[in-house]
Amino acid sequence: MTTPNMNQGQLLNNIKSLQNLEQKLYLDLEKLPNEVSNTDAQKEIVDKINQLSQSRIGLYSQVHQVHSL
Repeated sequence: MTTPNMNQGQLLNNIKSLQNLEQKLYLDLEKLPNEVSNTDAQKEIVDKINQLSQSRIGLYSQVHQVHSL
């Protein structure tokens, strides 16, 4: 998703995009009825949220590295 030459602005834009996707997934999760039949769908959404979160953490680390140079 990122390259060594990616600047801070691009990193921050990517972080914001990931946050927006996470927010949408949280809303999707809230809309699901609390039924046992929706457990798989809930797990799938939570897994996607966790993946996005890990990607964001990686981008925050890159922002930190850019500031450390």
